[in-house]
Amino acid sequence: MEKMTVSAKVLAIRFGFATRGEDREIRNLGKLRSAKGGLMSFAETRDYLERGLSKSNVRVLVTNKGFNGVRTDKMLILADNPRLAFYQFQNYLVRETDFYGRKLKSVISPTANIYKTAFVAEYNVTIGDRVIIGPHVTILENSIIGNDSIIQPGTVIGSEGFECVRYKNSVLSVKHGGGVRIGERVEIGSCTCIDKHVFRGDTVIGDDTKIDNLVHIAHGVIVGERVTIVANSGLAGNVRIGNDVYIGFGSTILGLKIGDRAFISIGAVVTKNVPKGMQVTGNFAINHEKFIKHLRMIR
Repeated sequence: MEKMTVSAKVLAIRFGFATRGEDREIRNLGKLRSAKGGLMSFAETRDYLERGLSKSNVRVLVTNKGFNGVRTDKMLILADNPRLAFYQFQNYLVRETDFYGRKLKSVISPTANIYKTAFVAEYNVTIGDRVIIGPHVTILENSIIGNDSIIQPGTVIGSEGFECVRYKNSVLSVKHGGGVRIGERVEIGSCTCIDKHVFRGDTVIGDDTKIDNLVHIAHGVIVGERVTIVANSGLAGNVRIGNDVYIGFGSTILGLKIGDRAFISIGAVVTKNVPKGMQVTGNFAINHEKFIKHLRMIR
């Protein structure tokens, strides 16, 4: 989809926020860890504000009114609740503008085999050659499915991810503007859910990856090539999975990097990065050999 820009000052005025500094055209929204150019982000604390001010790719920071006096050449948008203001901007841009791209008619290969009860969005879907899509599958906007991939019954591709902001006595659900990109020869089991990215970008499933039934892959996850993910596993937002990784039944992985050829044992809860080739086990997951040694000791 075509990429758009937007005036930060126009956004701020629309929502009644004060600004400081020269207006900036923004190309991306994202958290401060993002490396994307022309970025608008938010900073609720002094530490995060200083981090944002030091990043050359950040053009605009939504921050606390109390930081109005800080010296910077970046544009500031001043709010009582910077996180809430930032996600209000996000919701507006997704719902009411072309910031995340115009709607284009979906493109489906004539060799794709799509079951009659499947739903494929009318816009912004690309389905490659010889793709098989089973009964009651849902393919939502901003989804790309590569050649020779198979989607089994009841699976949802491109669903809205789970991002919320609590404020006063309410909760704001954050709209997602990104997509899902599935590689070639990928197989996805029944009743699995793959969420689209929050911001500009894709949740990615690499070539030749095999995903079992009842797996949840959250927004912004990147799964490498030839990965095996067994049923009932959950990958939280922005997890990075290397190539040739095995993820065992019922595993939980939180916001981390898993190195190439790593082995995640059945039921593991992974809360730290896993180096290349390491096997981890347990809740919370540790090196498999250490886990077995400890298990022997306590027995």
